[in-house]
Amino acid sequence: MEKYKKLLTLSALVLSSTQGILVSASELTVTNVDSSVSITSNVQEEVEASSSSEGSSENSSTADSSLEDSISESDHQSNPPSDKETEETGTAPGSTTEKPEKNNSEKEVAKESVAQEYFSRKNLPRVGVSLKQLPVKNSGSPFRDISQSMFKNNINWIYGRGITTGYTPSTYNPNAKVTRGEMAVFLHRLAGAPAYKAPFNVYTDVSQYKNQILWLTATTVSNGTAPHYNPNGKVTRGQMAAFLHRMAKASGKAPASAKYNPKFWDVQNHMFKNDIGWLSSKGITTGYTATSFKPDADITRGEMAAFLYRFYSVVVNNQKLPAAPQPHANQPIYYSQLDARWKNNRLNGSNVGVSGCVPTSLAMILRGSYGQNVDPGIVAKKADTISHESFGLSGKDLINTAKAYGRSVEVVSNINRAETLLRAGYPLIFYINVGIGHAVVVSDYDNTNGRVNINDPYGKLFYPSGKTTLRELWGRPSQDAMDWNAGRPVFAIK
Repeated sequence: MEKYKKLLTLSALVLSSTQGILVSASELTVTNVDSSVSITSNVQEEVEASSSSEGSSENSSTADSSLEDSISESDHQSNPPSDKETEETGTAPGSTTEKPEKNNSEKEVAKESVAQEYFSRKNLPRVGVSLKQLPVKNSGSPFRDISQSMFKNNINWIYGRGITTGYTPSTYNPNAKVTRGEMAVFLHRLAGAPAYKAPFNVYTDVSQYKNQILWLTATTVSNGTAPHYNPNGKVTRGQMAAFLHRMAKASGKAPASAKYNPKFWDVQNHMFKNDIGWLSSKGITTGYTATSFKPDADITRGEMAAFLYRFYSVVVNNQKLPAAPQPHANQPIYYSQLDARWKNNRLNGSNVGVSGCVPTSLAMILRGSYGQNVDPGIVAKKADTISHESFGLSGKDLINTAKAYGRSVEVVSNINRAETLLRAGYPLIFYINVGIGHAVVVSDYDNTNGRVNINDPYGKLFYPSGKTTLRELWGRPSQDAMDWNAGRPVFAIK
């Protein structure tokens, strides 16, 4: 039996002299017909031809360092023409949408027979990638679910070029997460949907999108973890960067080996750092915020449309995209100063639970709006080394603490400027009068009635509905002199 295992393990290793890629089986189970004994090989895949200097395949990821669910990708700011596009399941153009098929065991090839075929075959013959201008195939806008999407123009553009035909004929599903199978379809069509028929299947879990996935594998843009591709697995933003960077390299549109250093704080030790750096260097991404990329967040179909448009514009059309505007801050994440995790943390002569409304408010914006890995306890500890007040934090203390985290601060001196900043998406910190000075975060200006959301570190004691008007807030500033030592105590963190 041990001899059989050794032979099986050796037979799982296939060396392709053409591609220089070593691929092996991962958790592959094969049945011994004679003895009916299941044998499992735990040989891991090694891929020498990785797109990044870290040498990682695109289906690996690290723990997500960000807790936010909302997406505010500044890359969507481009305004492509409102052209249209298409989708298919095979490599020939068709009308099938990207919506996954339900599993059908009768249509699937038995895993054991495919595994045996995998062992008996070499790697797929390598095919090249050609990226050329795509003709306009469709016009109009058939998707009824994108009218409110920030990616509407990008979605219409990929529809016009035949890169998508939608999740269904009348919907695009912009907030759904992109799967690995859908990614293969998008990239195959981005390359002009070249005719391709794989000579054999190297994966045991691929049925829908089979030819597109095998084409992507033959190009070396994807290598999966043979014999599994995981077509229903979600694609992260970091993996998306790897797919696009490899696509550019496979087509000769990017150097085969070059080092890039992205500016984003959350990718400096990430396995896809080099791929993200390439996207940033070309202007294809401007980040999730100005200083973060969120590499481990799943990418949505709406975001993917924006990336495909920008990739095509830069790599295929050789366009220099207009400089993206300063990304809007995302909406703040809520923190309570009374949270047991930090309420007893020291802050000057008191603690966060008693006088920590300012560091708690600042943490809401640093974490939620700019993706910085902080919480009220961390910010309070930093502020405690900066402030010289005996109780709470002054206006100057807020400014200096924000600057210690690399942010700039605008002191907002009139209500019209406050409205402009809120309309642009920037949350503001107001020091208001509730008997004493108290800091709250204000966001989400409503153009119809001038109402705003109140993110109060102390809960809903002062604003039970969590809302009020900008004018009401402006009319109740803090009366504490220390809060005014930098000017009117209304601050935009940038």
